[in-house]
Amino acid sequence: MGARRRSLSRRGVACLRTATCAAAWLGAGPARALQQCPAISDDAGLFVFLGGACLVLAVVVGSAVPWMTFRRLRGRRAAVVAFGMLLAIVAMLAIWVAGIWVWGAWAVMRC
Repeated sequence: MGARRRSLSRRGVACLRTATCAAAWLGAGPARALQQCPAISDDAGLFVFLGGACLVLAVVVGSAVPWMTFRRLRGRRAAVVAFGMLLAIVAMLAIWVAGIWVWGAWAVMRC
């Protein structure tokens, strides 16, 4: 013999309706975000290349800043070298973040 089906109460129906609406709203968000993007872009490869080139350039330049700072400050007092290296590391991280931002804006989030 089969299990007896229970009908939903008003509270159960309201909870089910709320969950369905929330799932539909969450699923429609990404679809609306991509709605204005062109289907095919002629210059998609160019933007991906420029974004990747900016990211690589930022990593290379950012990595060179602490090295150049250390070479420039060689032979100075330890406090001056430590302060200079701290500033160089902050500049390196800022350059990396700027490169990631440009890469994200040009290559990843084109539209």
